[in-house]
Amino acid sequence: MKTNQFQELIQAVTGRPLTLDIELDEIPLESTVSICRPYKEGETRFSFDWKTPKKEDSLLRSFITAFCSKYLEPDPATYSRNCSCYGDTWKKHAEPWENPETHWNCAPWGHHRDHQLSKDKLKSQVIANFAKFDVGMARLGFYETNYGIGIFTIYGGAWVKECLSSMSEYLTRHGIPYRNELSDAGWVTRFVIGLDKPAHSNILGGY
Repeated sequence: MKTNQFQELIQAVTGRPLTLDIELDEIPLESTVSICRPYKEGETRFSFDWKTPKKEDSLLRSFITAFCSKYLEPDPATYSRNCSCYGDTWKKHAEPWENPETHWNCAPWGHHRDHQLSKDKLKSQVIANFAKFDVGMARLGFYETNYGIGIFTIYGGAWVKECLSSMSEYLTRHGIPYRNELSDAGWVTRFVIGLDKPAHSNILGGY
């Protein structure tokens, strides 16, 4: 899958301007990619390493698993607002956290793991972001493969049916025979065409 496309996809899925620290046109399989988050204007900071899977169909599932288990971001809800000893332990952090100029480098980013978003909260956010996709955003999920064209449809919302219908109509209109199937894990809906990857890329390029 194209690196720039996947980067846009993970930004939409996570709701955060995360970036991939690689200079390759396509996401390398069975490799390690560093994921970075903003820090200051023009600067990023390492966030976590993502070990990419063996198959393209597993890219998004693998990334979301890594994101939910490794990404650290302060969770204001974990701070006491009425501690018997220290009072409101979030109050002094609220202004820099809400300020776009200091949000990504304020003190809470360095606080204990107990004050970071939990795996379950991050997963809930991912699911909610998927549900808000429109067809335009969903197009980021289409990618060429050796078997044809895939699209990530797990956690899908109302956009899934419209997006699959749109691709089906496109392929039919151009006289391209295909069949649909789900990937083994059920994260991807496949349009199995059976040519070769460059041909599938050309087909997707006209979509």
